[in-house]
Amino acid sequence: MLLWHCNNVSEKQNWEMKSWNNVLFLWACKEKGDVRTNLDKAVSEAKKATDYLKTSNVIISPFPYLSNKALGMIENEKNAERIQRRLKSKGLNVNMVSFEKADRIKFQLYGHRVSVGYRSV
Repeated sequence: MLLWHCNNVSEKQNWEMKSWNNVLFLWACKEKGDVRTNLDKAVSEAKKATDYLKTSNVIISPFPYLSNKALGMIENEKNAERIQRRLKSKGLNVNMVSFEKADRIKFQLYGHRVSVGYRSV
């Protein structure tokens, strides 16, 4: 799981532009052998990060390209949807963005060292 604290994220898909501010962007990658506790840890780490960064906005992107042990895109999308449901149940505003479907995604990162974090769960 890779986490970016973004000032702004914009997505263009089918001529429609969406934009979010002060958002935690979560790159989610499910690997072969991952168990349910990994999902619990991912949700816990994301929630801790939103608390620390004082944001309730989260964008999840299923991204199997983070690992050579990753499962395919379909399984990674299902996993991202599970994370999304869990984070929504914790009161967070959660959206999904997929590099497989978007025409363009633009990131503006905050300029501090906690803008980017990696969590192996």
